[in-house]
Amino acid sequence: MFKKIMLVITSITVAFFLTINISTAKEQTPQEFVDTMFNTSIDIYKLNKTSPKKGMQASLDYISEHFAIVSSAKFVLGRSVRKFNKTQYEEFKTDLIAMLSYALRERIGGMPTKKFTVTGVITRGHSLFVSSKLFLNDGRILHGDWRIRKSSKTNKFLLQDIIIEGVSIIKSYKDSTAKQLKDANYDIPAFLKQKDAEVAMLQSGKIPKNMAFIKHK
Repeated sequence: MFKKIMLVITSITVAFFLTINISTAKEQTPQEFVDTMFNTSIDIYKLNKTSPKKGMQASLDYISEHFAIVSSAKFVLGRSVRKFNKTQYEEFKTDLIAMLSYALRERIGGMPTKKFTVTGVITRGHSLFVSSKLFLNDGRILHGDWRIRKSSKTNKFLLQDIIIEGVSIIKSYKDSTAKQLKDANYDIPAFLKQKDAEVAMLQSGKIPKNMAFIKHK
């Protein structure tokens, strides 16, 4: 009886430590998360060149899984989020994902970079800012900050923003969105129609004037 009890205890202990080891092995550091995202953006960009439909879908799927969409959508809309019903809010999130997927695929993955290096990590509030350097083919060195946080649901990192040479993609999109809402006199259906048109432009490879912040410089 004693041997059986000890065998059960041993099995439970082994299973417990195996679970810890597996969990630890899967956990990424902030630097690894950003490095993986950068390299993935390049892979998606290359895929998009050979198969646009597959490349577009891959970038949409990747952003949907690895970007903090809900908090970003609320930040972009600000107080205006109260004017959106549930369906309209979901439509806006879809348009946001489309913009971000284009930015990741073309702005980051399509950048003529010969070397990418993560240089440090600092904590600000609930977010981590992962600093990096992008060494371009023409000799320029661009500084990028990747704002990330851990998901309370999955305990995995989520991207919140990409800031290249001080230009924030999310902040720029927020400013652009605020102006569009004001110009549309807060007519949400008209505003969303405009956003859908922008997404169609991005999918055709064109960048709307109000999204100049995702162009290469």
